[in-house]
Amino acid sequence: MVANILETKITYDIYGNGKPIICIHGWLENKRCFRYQSYKSFLKDYQVIALDLPGFGGSGEPKEYSFEEITEIINGLAEELKLESFEVLGQCMGTVFALDYAVRYPEKVEKVILVEPMLYFPWWFKVLLIPKVNKGIIKAFIDFKMVTGIMNKYRPIKGFRRDFNRMKCLQRVNIPAALSYVKILRRYSRRNHEDRIKEITASVLIVSGENTFRQVKKSVVTLKKLFNIDNISHIEKKDKNHFIFFP
Repeated sequence: MVANILETKITYDIYGNGKPIICIHGWLENKRCFRYQSYKSFLKDYQVIALDLPGFGGSGEPKEYSFEEITEIINGLAEELKLESFEVLGQCMGTVFALDYAVRYPEKVEKVILVEPMLYFPWWFKVLLIPKVNKGIIKAFIDFKMVTGIMNKYRPIKGFRRDFNRMKCLQRVNIPAALSYVKILRRYSRRNHEDRIKEITASVLIVSGENTFRQVKKSVVTLKKLFNIDNISHIEKKDKNHFIFFP
């Protein structure tokens, strides 16, 4: 399905029955990741609305790359579909937009599900901020099996190349868009999370892997401190890494 939101082409899927939930994928991913059987089982009681973020999958590029603009595009899709009350799920980078949406539109969000939340800027992303070499690094990451083969042995993301191939994530990557999202994550990581996140009134569910990144574990600790204990729950998947719901 295709919608024109804020002059941006947005591709999305709708499937399932139940409470509407908008699903926001992570970096270099697309809406197909929510089609995995393990994800479909997790979301079996929902009507899933999975979109390609601007610049990824089949979606076009936004007027500007900022989490404010991306959040407004997500809201525009919700309005296009006439959704008044729903849940929001974000995966990895997508948790940034899920949290931002819950802050800006608390009257619409009943629950926020954060899969592998990433509030803190990963150290390996810093090299992607170096001009002249950043595009080459992503291109090497995409094109050279030796590079991904080495990274594939890193415990938090072991097996990612197989999963990304299944989602066709690395076949049509918009490199400038990917770099723009890295900059969004850096800006977001510099914000005062405590003041903003405390404004969220919806219930929160965190899902993380036992063998995930240090930044994710730190984010989980931060989130659990900020929310009322009665308003937040956490599921840690044993023996799982960053790609919890991927086979």
